Amino acid sequence: MGDREILERTVRAIADRARDANRVVEDAHAVDPKDDSGLVAAAKRLRIELLTMKGQLERELGRLLLHCRRCNRRGHWVSGVWAGARALVTCGTDTEWP
Repeated sequence: MGDREILERTVRAIADRARDANRVVEDAHAVDPKDDSGLVAAAKRLRIELLTMKGQLERELGRLLLHCRRCNRRGHWVSGVWAGARALVTCGTDTEWP
């Protein structure tokens, strides 16, 4: 497994954890709407940290050169864009990464 695959898998895992953190924020707000305990604020900080980390990893992916098997050209990963489990790359033909 190469660096790109490891980074892509990590980005997906962090995105999943950020969605989990969003549910925690919603649940905490339902239990403590005034946030007297600070739980909502803590959950929001967690979500922000996860999304920040996801953005950093996406920027690293954007620096990698990819090879498109369909058109045999080089491309770059498009940050934040996913087609199922496959990242999109731009190589002049808007090709999905196989």
